[in-house]
Amino acid sequence: GSNGWVAEEDADSDVTWVDWSAPNPNFLVRIDQNEIHAYGWPVGISVTLTIDDPATPSPVDHIDTAEVIVAPWDPAQTFAQFRPGSSAFTVTSGMVVTIGGAGMTKTTVVTQLRVTGVDPGADRVSGTTGPGGLVEVGPLCGPTGCALRRVTADGSGNWVADFAMPGGPSAEEQRTWDIVPGESNEAREMDGDGDGTAFSWRAPNPVLVAHPDEDWVRARDWWPGTVVTLSVDDPGNGPGTDYTVTSTVGADSLAHIELSPWNLQPGQVVTVTGGGATRVLVVAWIRDFSAELDTDRAHGTGSPNAQSQVCATSPGGCLARYVTADGSGHWTADFGVPGIPPEDPGIVDLVPGTVILVWESDSDGDWTRADWTIPSPVT
Repeated sequence: GSNGWVAEEDADSDVTWVDWSAPNPNFLVRIDQNEIHAYGWPVGISVTLTIDDPATPSPVDHIDTAEVIVAPWDPAQTFAQFRPGSSAFTVTSGMVVTIGGAGMTKTTVVTQLRVTGVDPGADRVSGTTGPGGLVEVGPLCGPTGCALRRVTADGSGNWVADFAMPGGPSAEEQRTWDIVPGESNEAREMDGDGDGTAFSWRAPNPVLVAHPDEDWVRARDWWPGTVVTLSVDDPGNGPGTDYTVTSTVGADSLAHIELSPWNLQPGQVVTVTGGGATRVLVVAWIRDFSAELDTDRAHGTGSPNAQSQVCATSPGGCLARYVTADGSGHWTADFGVPGIPPEDPGIVDLVPGTVILVWESDSDGDWTRADWTIPSPVT
């Protein structure tokens, strides 16, 4: 990490100047990604990774090499990436990870660091590690600067990084931060010489998808393990909740909630709460489908002026078009010409049997879905 300069002066006082810095290699074990990222080794050399699992008798349980390259995000940094999962090896807490090359070797023991929750409403990131572990979260950066938190785990290993209140003495720790849905960063637990364990996190950005024809609702992008409560109100029979069910969000941040025997209908109000978040969707009425096979256009009707994603199935998958309904709710999706980004660039030959999938968005990003199969003969 030391740095300086060397200068050579000629006879008439012109100078050749070269800055120098001593390599200061370090690495992070990104345990949630099952990757190890190395920084600061000289570009172009080969570095060697070894991993020892103390629970096995073998002194080396995994070995790999990688070439050091210029970091894609910063030409002033160097970078090497290891993916043990490509060899069916999983890095876990307690393993001893060593990286060496060009006469420089670094070692760290993988910690118990985990992020177990992100609450955008309270601007908090929480997790666990070994008792007394020092955890760094951030920095979260924007036009006004960066915010960072350094917190110590309690005797049970629990820690909370609170960005709603000022933290430690530095300017970054004093700055508060509004964590917004969808924001992402990481937590790190470092050893004494700059290596460590990292665990990435992303603030949930909850959204609902309701499918009235199939009587299900999906609560997407909630924190895994969150218990969510879904309620349905049918305004047609007066105020009040008519149906309630609970579900637990899976590891994929999704809760798929079957409503049977309840019959979900357009106009009903679906509310899902959990983990400090609440989403409300009025189920849309998507109807009056038709198709023109000679021009490969699909038509439908939804809510007036609503935006929808319309997808047509094809052998290569499902190609999307984005449409805005007119004042009467009518829309047309043209699959006969290449899409304009962010639409898919391909075209689809609409034929009987092609499935058209429609997601109509409400004003804050929740969706009603409908599916339609082009019949034979076409209508």
